[in-house]
Amino acid sequence: MRLIQLALVVYAFSASVLILARMAKEEAPRRSFTHVLYLTAFFGFFHFAGALAANFWAVLVAGATVLGLAAYHGWTYCGNQVRQEETLLEELERRHDLDRDGS
Repeated sequence: MRLIQLALVVYAFSASVLILARMAKEEAPRRSFTHVLYLTAFFGFFHFAGALAANFWAVLVAGATVLGLAAYHGWTYCGNQVRQEETLLEELERRHDLDRDGS
């Protein structure tokens, strides 16, 4: 059981660090389906080890942390992309207005 707990801590820490690194590099977010599969596996491991009742909240909090961080990454990345598109659109509209006024 201790090995499963250690694996959960290592997974949560490494997944969080990877997501934060992608955020710092401003990379596009990746799908979170693998995180859901890993967390489901941890629930299964603890269930078959007979220790789910004692570790339920640990897996739930680790999962909420990782999935919440991944969702925040997606939200901020998409927000930045929308702002960039709005800036480009404003620039194109400004150029169009200048061309129309000049001819």
